[in-house]
Amino acid sequence: MKLSFCRKKITVIYFFLLFSHISSAQYSGGDGSSINPFEIDNLNDLETLSNSPDDWESYFILTADIDASSTLGWNGGEGFSPIGNEITNFRGSFNGQNYKVLNLFIDRPTQNFVGFFGYVREFDKIENLGLENVTIIGNDYVGGLIGLAADLFATSQVINSYSSGQVTGLGQGTGGFVGSAGSQMFGCYSSCVVNGTTHVGGYIGSGMFAVITNCYATGDVFGVQFVGGFAGSNDEGSIINSYSAGFVSGNDYVEGFIGLSNLDSFINNCYVDTLTAGLSDYFAQPKTTQEMKTQSTFSSWNFNDIWIMEACNTFGYPSLIEVYNQPTGPINTISENENILTADEAGASYQWLDCDNAGAPIIGETDQTFIPTANGSYAVEVTKNGCSVTSSCTEITTLGLNDASVNQFILRIYPNPSVGVFQLETSLIGLTYVLTDLSGRVIARGITNSNYTIIDIKHEESGIYLLKINEDLLKLVKL
Repeated sequence: MKLSFCRKKITVIYFFLLFSHISSAQYSGGDGSSINPFEIDNLNDLETLSNSPDDWESYFILTADIDASSTLGWNGGEGFSPIGNEITNFRGSFNGQNYKVLNLFIDRPTQNFVGFFGYVREFDKIENLGLENVTIIGNDYVGGLIGLAADLFATSQVINSYSSGQVTGLGQGTGGFVGSAGSQMFGCYSSCVVNGTTHVGGYIGSGMFAVITNCYATGDVFGVQFVGGFAGSNDEGSIINSYSAGFVSGNDYVEGFIGLSNLDSFINNCYVDTLTAGLSDYFAQPKTTQEMKTQSTFSSWNFNDIWIMEACNTFGYPSLIEVYNQPTGPINTISENENILTADEAGASYQWLDCDNAGAPIIGETDQTFIPTANGSYAVEVTKNGCSVTSSCTEITTLGLNDASVNQFILRIYPNPSVGVFQLETSLIGLTYVLTDLSGRVIARGITNSNYTIIDIKHEESGIYLLKINEDLLKLVKL
């Protein structure tokens, strides 16, 4: 009986050691199992994961947004060490839970399999993960999210994830989202600017038996050979219901959507914006920018559960409902400094609005900067790339009025706008005034010697000028 007991005990211990993994690494929580994944809550956890290959078959979840800006100074300037490599592949599962990693930096120009994940193989799932504003440089198989996703049977899945920033590959297989893949990908996108040599694509550099559905790429792509706005090359893979809308440049086998795809590949219901790409495509349907921003163009796509068409999502192109943080329209905020309002989005069209008058447009106020002439509440409508957004209202309460009557004090300026000659009317004399342009350059100064003062700026350029009288600030518009 004693011998039998010992034999059973040894068997149980052997079974436990064979099928269980106990991590020596420390994370914010979890045990790495499917029901209790390791928790990645901060940059220290992320660094621990990248340096713990023994854990690369475990389950992970992201529990917060992580700013990885400091990876710029890691590892002697090489930055973040990719999760998974040629020796030890990542074969686990990673659920971003709709959180993101920002400002990740990798500079490893002589290393292959470079990305947030370097080399993944027969993994479970990578899902709900965002990589924003990456800077990634590598040699062969370089991507914004994954360098190489190898899967002989295409059963591994990448779902509802995205990348933005810049990706550079010095060798073969460079993509904004993934360098090279043979896995399944659903509902993912990349807006990365991609620079590569051969097999270069806005979404994927080279597809090998990959199944890609409902994905897109909007970043510009620069390469030499086998270059496409979506994929550099596609070998016996499937790309369905996808599009590209970035500029494409290369020398040999260059197309708007796919640089080269063999006859055993399947391309269906895919589109390319030929105006932004500067190229047409043999494999995808060529469309104009206007057509790409029209839902009826994508007649067979699912706009109930998968896609959405809104002006401020991806600047009017189709976007994915399930991907939580897609490129949106212009910034809709205002900065205020000494009663001068400035729209925070540059390079757009503007219309300032009077919130106290039901949001009515203020005639003539179409610059990025607005200088109110009266106390009140103001907003701005910003339009860029066909997308219009409106800011919240900003209250101005400490401004002198253009036509004020406070304790019998009168202050008027007219005509305004003018071709250059303005008349200043005041109820008091002996007031000091200073006229400046918007940069603060003094144009004129003086003292009112009567109730009417002529201000002549015909010699100045057309534009907006500021007249300060005591504590009152008036805006003059020269036509």
